[in-house]
Amino acid sequence: MPVSECKCLTGDRIPLTGSVWTPEQPARAAVLLVHGIGEHVQRYSQVAKAFNAQAIALIGFDQRGHGRSGGRRGYTPSFEALLDDVGVMLQQARETFPDRPLFLYGHSMGGLLVLYYVLKREADLAGVISSAPALGLGNPPSQWQLFLLRLLMALKLNIPMPNGLDDSLLSRDDSVIKQYRDDPWTHATITPPLALGMVDAGNWCRANAGQLELPVLLLHGSADRITAPAATEAFSIAVPGDCMLWLFPELFHEPHNEPEQQTVISAISDWIEHHC
Repeated sequence: MPVSECKCLTGDRIPLTGSVWTPEQPARAAVLLVHGIGEHVQRYSQVAKAFNAQAIALIGFDQRGHGRSGGRRGYTPSFEALLDDVGVMLQQARETFPDRPLFLYGHSMGGLLVLYYVLKREADLAGVISSAPALGLGNPPSQWQLFLLRLLMALKLNIPMPNGLDDSLLSRDDSVIKQYRDDPWTHATITPPLALGMVDAGNWCRANAGQLELPVLLLHGSADRITAPAATEAFSIAVPGDCMLWLFPELFHEPHNEPEQQTVISAISDWIEHHC
């Protein structure tokens, strides 16, 4: 499985670092991966390996403020800036794999971001895959917390704070939890623009799900307590076109890192093949 490093710059000159996993046989399709809060693309190497076995290429960047990319940890000037970053990354993916069907795949915050992107921006894509999207949170902020976040935003006080993610709820596989905690590239920091951006984008996506025209695959573990499976299910009902929802019984927040990961990843690659 050949792996190469790739780099690009955001519109405001933040350097992004990523990886390209290229199958040994000619790629039939390419997937751009958008990871979740506090993590990085190297945590998806097992997904890349499985995709490559099916002649599907995977390209992914650490988002600004994450992993090996530049920017303050857990900070973005706005959630819209992250959409601009996805646009830059999509252009890089198209240049790397021209004339191949291109899919957008995101998990958690990234799962929300890819839905937000295809609803807000024109996207020449074969389909979108959203895993455990942050359309709703398992432990949503209170009205008082939202008021405080908006006050900090108004005062331009982009103070770093804990993101509140309970890493013990990522997976039922203890080795996954240990690797996450020992990983020097993960972090638990968020700032008001990113926190509020996620909440507002989740609300907006749920209200505008009926505008989604691209084929979409939604995945969620039914036992996820970090993001809300019920919000994903409600979103799927509101999508008028080609939408498939898979709720995996008993799985936690990261279906691709659960003991049943082979079943989950095979289901994704099969859906991609069907939509090539």
